[in-house]
Amino acid sequence: MSRMSDLTRAKVLLYLTLIPSILLIAVYASNFIGERWFSTKGTPIVIKTETGAEIQGQMEGSPQPGRTVIILPDPGLDRAFNSRAVKSNTGDELAGAILALRPDVAVIRYDQRGTGRSPGDSRMTSLDMLRNDLVAFAAKATGKTTIIAHGDSCATALYARRQLKVDQWILVSCAYSGTLLENWAQRFFQNMENSGVDQKTISRCKSEWADWNAALDLILSARERPAVIPAQDGDSPDLLVFREALRELAWERREWTRQAAGFKVLASMQEIKNVSIFWPEYDLVMPASDRAAMSRSKVGPLIRPLPQSEFFLLQTDKPHRALVERVMFFKSPFTRVNAAAIQTIASSIQ
Repeated sequence: MSRMSDLTRAKVLLYLTLIPSILLIAVYASNFIGERWFSTKGTPIVIKTETGAEIQGQMEGSPQPGRTVIILPDPGLDRAFNSRAVKSNTGDELAGAILALRPDVAVIRYDQRGTGRSPGDSRMTSLDMLRNDLVAFAAKATGKTTIIAHGDSCATALYARRQLKVDQWILVSCAYSGTLLENWAQRFFQNMENSGVDQKTISRCKSEWADWNAALDLILSARERPAVIPAQDGDSPDLLVFREALRELAWERREWTRQAAGFKVLASMQEIKNVSIFWPEYDLVMPASDRAAMSRSKVGPLIRPLPQSEFFLLQTDKPHRALVERVMFFKSPFTRVNAAAIQTIASSIQ
């Protein structure tokens, strides 16, 4: 009898140990395989691109809104703020918070090219393409219009500012100083620093960037893809990756490069009215030099912090610099959207 009791207790203990472990593995696995289907409540919206491709979106909320809110995540993210690499679901949380606070508004959001259910390659879209998509979706809005733009979609929204009738601008996780192309380079160097690349390599990349940028007109007028610079002994893998990125900018992404080189984002930001700017406390994507330039500009007083948040508005109490640390943070089942940050943004809608 005592043996049976011992055996029973052992089985119970085993089950109590295994079940939580299995559930934890299942949650982790859900982050690695498949994609979480975002909320598709409301009315589907579809627009067609210049090639006839269909960009998928949705409108939620009031059928007769006095204001329409358009949420535009960073390029490469779908309407839920998700990609193949990152699952944040911030878009779902933000839309839900807005509709809970403001039942009189409608929310429009859509999968940008090459994300979610929209076809294409998100890396190969030009500013004109991104602008045209935004203008087409904005045409579906009724009442006054608020745009919430995130990351480099702040640049997309500002690039489209003269084709849009916007009553309120909310810009999140974006910082610029010069042109959008210069910001691209600063973000690349910032990511190198965040990833622990040595300063010698970063300095070498900055030097090659300066030479490349000085010859930009000649590079963009070339009729063939730039040749690969032969690697020499001592060239780091990070330097080779940077060179390949420049080759892509010069050829596959030349339209974006040409437009980005002439688009002064901060100057455009200073032209618009009724703007709020939110910076997550631990956003490592925004280059420090661009943040300093914006803080010194006339939009500086408009900047508001979002405590304990990172770029995707996920809850964190520290910056995640090491690559392994960032991966574990995004894959952890305990990572959550910062509800306070979401409420702050949602409650700023007029």
